[in-house]
Amino acid sequence: MEQRKTLVVMSGDTLWNIAAEYAPDEMDTRAYLLKLCKLNKLQSASILRAGDVLELP
Repeated sequence: MEQRKTLVVMSGDTLWNIAAEYAPDEMDTRAYLLKLCKLNKLQSASILRAGDVLELP
């Protein structure tokens, strides 16, 4: 079973910044953002709070 990576949200983090940083080189940032939102049951406009924990696709 594959263990997913997690990320603890820091103050100032946005979904877009996280997607841009963690998306694989061959994947469009927008596509990764959609996967990130779906996995964490978020909307692209969701507000993140410092300390939130996200699973990374």
